[in-house]
Amino acid sequence: VANNSASALIGDSIRRFNIPRGDIGLATETTHYWKVLAYNAQGSTLNCDLDSFETGCFAPTSFTLASVTNRIASFSWDSIAQTPVELLWGVTNFDTATSGILIDSIRTASLTLDSLQGETTYDVYIRSACASGPSEWIGPLTFTTECDPITQYPYLEDFESSNNAPNCFELSSVGGLDWEVN
Repeated sequence: VANNSASALIGDSIRRFNIPRGDIGLATETTHYWKVLAYNAQGSTLNCDLDSFETGCFAPTSFTLASVTNRIASFSWDSIAQTPVELLWGVTNFDTATSGILIDSIRTASLTLDSLQGETTYDVYIRSACASGPSEWIGPLTFTTECDPITQYPYLEDFESSNNAPNCFELSSVGGLDWEVN
C-alpha cells in the first residue's frame, strides 16, 4: 500500500480508499488479503475476487517532548509493533540529508538526550527503520534548552554593554528598572 492507500476494482471502476496509519492493527511490511463480498437483490454473491495489498513502513506517532532542562531532553512516541526507530537531532535548521546526529536501532518508545548545551535550540526527527527501508521523517520537534545556572561566584553582570537584557536575564519594571536572574 503506497502512502497508506489501496485500490480495488468494483464493477467496472477502480475505487481508492485510505488505510489509517497503524490504528487498525495491520502489521507493517506484510501482505494482507481481502475480499469484498457483494450481493445482488436476490441475495446471490456477485463475481468478487480475492485481492491483496502490501503495507509499507509506518512512521511512529505521538512524538512529544516529555521534559527539557539545560543539558537534558526526553522524548516519547508510539511505535509500530516491534519496528526499531531512528532519531536524528542537531542544532535547529540542520540539513537532515547531510548532517545531524543519528541514533539508530532504538527499541523503546522513549529516549533521553543528555549531552545538550544550555540556551540552545535543537530540532529532532524520528522515523521507523523497517527492513524494506525507513518511513518518512516525522518532525522537526523544535525545543530550546534552559539557561545554564551560574556556578562561579562572585558573578558580575553590569548590564552596561546593551540596552537589552542579556540572554537568561529578565528586565523587571516593577518599581523601576530592576534586573532579575531568570
